[in-house]
Amino acid sequence: MKKVENKSHRFGLWLLGRFVKRQTHYGLFGDMEEMYKHIAEQNPRRAKVWLISHAFRIFPSMALNAFIWRWTMIKNYLKTAFRNMIRYKGFTFINTLGLALGLVCCILILLYVRFEMSYDRYHPDYDRIYRISLLTKGPAGEDIEPANTPLLSIKLKEQFPQVESVARMTQWSGGIVIIDNKGFRETYMRYTDPKIFKIFHIPFINGDPETALNRPGTVVLTRSMVEKYFADENPMGKSMTIHTNMGNYEFEVTGVVEDPPHNTHFKYRTFLSYPTIQDNEFLQGRFNVTITYVKLKPGTDIDQFESLIRPLSQTIIKGLADEDEEAFNVVHTNFLQPIAGIHLHSHLTWEMEPSGKPLYLTVFSGIGALILLIACVNFMNLTTARSSGRGSEVGVRKVVGAQRSQLIQQFLSESMILSFIALVIALIVTTLGLSIFNSLALTQFTVKDIFTPTMLLSVFVLVIFTGIAGGSYPAFFLSAFKPVSVLKSRLSLGTRGGLMRKTLVIVQFTISIALIISTLTIRRQLSYMKGRHPGFHKEQKLILPVQRGDNMIRNFENIKNEFLQYPAVEGATASSSVPGRGMNVWWTWPSGEESEKKQLVNCLFIDYDFLDEFGIQTVMGRTFRKQLASDSSYGTIILNEAAVQSFGWSSPEEALNKIIWEDQNRVVGVFKDFHWQGLQHDIEPLLIMIWPRAFRYITLTVNTADLDNTMDTIEKKYQEWFPDHPFEPFFLDVDFDSQYRFEERIGQIFRTFAFIGIFIACMGLFGLASFIAEQRTKEIGIRKVLGASESGIVVLLSREFVKWVIAANLIAWPVAWFAMNRWLQGFAYRASMGIWIFLLSGVLALVIALLSVTLQSIRAAKANPVDSLRYE
Repeated sequence: MKKVENKSHRFGLWLLGRFVKRQTHYGLFGDMEEMYKHIAEQNPRRAKVWLISHAFRIFPSMALNAFIWRWTMIKNYLKTAFRNMIRYKGFTFINTLGLALGLVCCILILLYVRFEMSYDRYHPDYDRIYRISLLTKGPAGEDIEPANTPLLSIKLKEQFPQVESVARMTQWSGGIVIIDNKGFRETYMRYTDPKIFKIFHIPFINGDPETALNRPGTVVLTRSMVEKYFADENPMGKSMTIHTNMGNYEFEVTGVVEDPPHNTHFKYRTFLSYPTIQDNEFLQGRFNVTITYVKLKPGTDIDQFESLIRPLSQTIIKGLADEDEEAFNVVHTNFLQPIAGIHLHSHLTWEMEPSGKPLYLTVFSGIGALILLIACVNFMNLTTARSSGRGSEVGVRKVVGAQRSQLIQQFLSESMILSFIALVIALIVTTLGLSIFNSLALTQFTVKDIFTPTMLLSVFVLVIFTGIAGGSYPAFFLSAFKPVSVLKSRLSLGTRGGLMRKTLVIVQFTISIALIISTLTIRRQLSYMKGRHPGFHKEQKLILPVQRGDNMIRNFENIKNEFLQYPAVEGATASSSVPGRGMNVWWTWPSGEESEKKQLVNCLFIDYDFLDEFGIQTVMGRTFRKQLASDSSYGTIILNEAAVQSFGWSSPEEALNKIIWEDQNRVVGVFKDFHWQGLQHDIEPLLIMIWPRAFRYITLTVNTADLDNTMDTIEKKYQEWFPDHPFEPFFLDVDFDSQYRFEERIGQIFRTFAFIGIFIACMGLFGLASFIAEQRTKEIGIRKVLGASESGIVVLLSREFVKWVIAANLIAWPVAWFAMNRWLQGFAYRASMGIWIFLLSGVLALVIALLSVTLQSIRAAKANPVDSLRYE
């Protein structure tokens, strides 16, 4: 019985302790225990019931009382926080603005990173959708590309029950649309299997996805294409003529779909029915023609399925090869690529869209984190500095009975209020500046993207972290001091925080200097790539795209000659491509060495004037001559130096008179290497031949003195020869340099964020200098009375900051060198990182720091000594 009584006694008091604290209501606990014992002597069971019931009765009043007092304390915290914010307006402004800018950078970078990682995840069952790509290995190396044999999809449907749906689309994505005798040159136009709508989420506005592409000569357009071609008319059943590499066909509009979202690895504007070209001879070839997508059934073992399909293309190609081709020592291997990973992690030859770069996502995330760190450091530094002046306040509060937990709550609440004010400002600034960021990063974010639950939750977590980090020093460190120690000397607290302030300033400027070095390095690399001569003439080259066909095959010389009749046209040439654009890639080998040296080589098809017009120099042998019948279409060959090396020939002389493929394809010359692509890439082997059937560009060398009239004249002549084709010329130098747009964007983003980071750091330094000058007011007054000059005082106050910046340089230089040296490894041709970049960055950081500090130093030095001595 005694055991039960003791247990019930403990339970009742435990229950009471859930409502009120024994330390603060000791009398209540004593009275309840005394009454409990009195009742228990007569009836223990009744005492238990009495104690538990009274504990529940006390709860409402105690809860209400606790709520009232807690609300009173919260109001007190808020009132104290706002009073301190108003009292120290400068510190409040610097802290809030710095945090707001840091949060703006984080929000924008978070938007960008989330967008890049969201590619193709909007498709239902995206985790079951794969692209089947092809690895080709031969004696001369390997090639990995997304294109595959057209027969692969047929074999997949016939032989693998794991496949739910399979579809293919042609790798080429362009053509000319002719409606009412008006031509439109379009991209993102592909022949596609009807099953594509079973695999991908492509919402239909009009038409039936089951039948829209079943018949030859049918086409499905996106909403934007319908608006472009037909305005407000109903497009269903309308006809259009489309010219592509596969031929010219009449198409009937059988469907309209929504425009694709931006986060997809393949863009589309027009779907042409694959049955239209089903019997095309070119599609009966072996490989490199179509891209194949497959949607697997739920529960499929991916690794097992991939192992089963690996040899499938090899089997198909071997079955189509003749005896000589079977001797080629080339192996084709299929592999699966999850569509959600294609954008960021697939960097194959001839990707449908430029791939993303995971490294830059890491870099941008790091920049966002570093800028927020600078803002947090700023916040902590100024809060730490200012908190030393609140030592007396802490001491008085402790003397009158304030608990440490209450002081912690007070300081953290002040910090959190500032953080949430900064958040409101950051959201406003982000909303207003979103268009600027879109133009900078080539994105299309809207305000709606900012206020998604995921984004708001992420930002909320950042704000909580920032608020706790910023208020941690005064909350947990300052509140731990004994009242006597705190009231005795307020300056001792400043001394305690001195090491932390120095450390935080060094961290800030280390990050800022590293950003400056990175910005200068990126700018230098970009200038190097754009300034280096590519090995050919790209100035004053006006490029006219044309649709290849009989007109160009028979008349390209006449077309050139008619353009050359105009005085402003100083030269003309025709070719299958121009520098910076794509080329044909063919399997190539020296005659008799198929099994040893067969490799993929870039092939360019030109006329007789191309090399002279582009200023491409011959190293050995000769160029093409009109007078020689052997130099006509598909006759002689010239190679670049890289091709000579790739075939294992020791010199250009050895390459002369070698036979490529068959007897009539003789090497008659070797030309100097030039950069067909940007300097991000190595110079690749290149083979050049005369072949008018492949001509797709006319290049005119024009005098730009009277460019408007010249363009009008050229357009008229162009329309005479190509009446159905749109006139869409471009200048080669502008088009070639567009390959550097990504690096230009990176440079702009780095410059912008570096400026923001440095600006935040300078604001913090300005505030810190103000605080230090205030702390040394009496010292400055005494020094002036004893004869110190104003310049001497300025040097005295600035000297400490100079030491901090120098220390930051010593840390930032090796870190930035390592990071940027790794970045430069991604370029085949790169500028050196001269010591001047590091010295200039250090000097810039020092100048910026001195400008931030000097204003406060001069103000303190000019103060009246009498007023300074009266301070405190």
